[in-house]
Amino acid sequence: MPDVDLLSSYLFPVDREWYWQRTIRNGSISVYRCFFPLIRISSRAINLCLEQRQKDRFSLHARLFWPNDEALVATTVVWAGLKVADLNSAGAPVYTENSFGYEPLDGDDGWFRGTANQVYHPVLYGNAYHARVARQAIADPFMRRVRRRLQKVMRG
Repeated sequence: MPDVDLLSSYLFPVDREWYWQRTIRNGSISVYRCFFPLIRISSRAINLCLEQRQKDRFSLHARLFWPNDEALVATTVVWAGLKVADLNSAGAPVYTENSFGYEPLDGDDGWFRGTANQVYHPVLYGNAYHARVARQAIADPFMRRVRRRLQKVMRG
């Protein structure tokens, strides 16, 4: 699929309940998402996303609701009218709904056993999961409260 500018998994428009949806200032245009463990992205899509990130650094909205990469890339590429495709549209499915983990696995090696020729990827696993939990536990509560207050003011 050489003409595709963004080839990724879980590539679709999101509903208003998705956490990262509010980070993209969009008016009435759909926000898109994808999942980053395995993507292919064209140089023109990379340049477009870099340009958007550079614009975002001057936006108060983006400073308070900094878009994650998956939301920024998928939405920017789709809004620009570049060609996107899901990894599973390339032929044989390479992932399923359970192939990529959003939940911590906490050392469950059995989770990795599945269908041959498919990609499996946990977001957090074992020590990485425990390290993140520890970092979040000691994060500055005052700064979290300030950020939440600013976000509430920005939402109006």
